Amino acid sequence: MNDFERCNEYINFIGSDLHIDNFEKRIKVQKLAYLFANLFNLEALLKSFNYYIRGPYSPQWAKYYYDNRVARTGKAELDSEIKKELERIRFVKDLSAEDLEIMASLLFIEKQDNLDEDRAEQKLKEQKPYLPIEKIWRGSQLLKRFMLKPTEAKKIMSELKQDTEKWDEASAKDFDSFDKH
Repeated sequence: MNDFERCNEYINFIGSDLHIDNFEKRIKVQKLAYLFANLFNLEALLKSFNYYIRGPYSPQWAKYYYDNRVARTGKAELDSEIKKELERIRFVKDLSAEDLEIMASLLFIEKQDNLDEDRAEQKLKEQKPYLPIEKIWRGSQLLKRFMLKPTEAKKIMSELKQDTEKWDEASAKDFDSFDKH
């Protein structure tokens, strides 16, 4: 399976009803493809995206998705780890086109311009001043939820736990020395 076919199967697996019969659904298909290409390292698909007014867009993906609309079976045999990851991110199927546009745009800006989250949010606000900052923040939170794999979350939590334990030890020592006086 090539990257375009994989992405097509992933969209089918999460249960998105995206028959591209209206503009909003076409936006959603584009943004989901960009997000999936990043999450699953679908390099050939990822390289086909450029940044347009509504965020990341790939004419090649649009053509592929349109040409293969009949072939959407969702029955490809997917690896169990991929299935588990798709289950984790299934929430994206219910997001609005605007939420997906914000998520994909933030990710594109962060990667393209090598910006941190705050600067990417600022740049997106400059590019799309009509978007309330609260929607951009929501998109940023959704993007984190989408991109943060469980193994990475466990690693971060482990590091935080170690840091917290160090602070607890230092605090206990300070308390003991205070208590002695």
